[in-house]
Amino acid sequence: MRLIDHEGREILVIDFSRAELEMVRAVAAEGLHVMQQRPALSVLSLVEVEGIPFSTDALQIGGELTDRVQPYALRTAVNGVTGFRGFMLANHRRRRQASHQAVQGSPVGPGVADHRR
Repeated sequence: MRLIDHEGREILVIDFSRAELEMVRAVAAEGLHVMQQRPALSVLSLVEVEGIPFSTDALQIGGELTDRVQPYALRTAVNGVTGFRGFMLANHRRRRQASHQAVQGSPVGPGVADHRR
């Protein structure tokens, strides 16, 4: 995890690339901690996910991280989701949104890659 400067704007890069499940958990926890130190709706982030072994546990961790960082995230981009993994992630996101709507009775915004437009 690192902070970079891009054209005068700070971007938090959260790199899960090729991480096994325990590392995914650790990086997610650190990402949450860093974002919670920032003002609401102020964090621009880039999440690298290329090569993560596909598992429902990793999807769950990613979904929980997404939910918990929403108060801090201005925009988030995800890099490294392609092909079948992209299809599975989109389906997982739709199921989470439907479940969330059923529990809360209110609409849920779009997914990680394009929320807070």
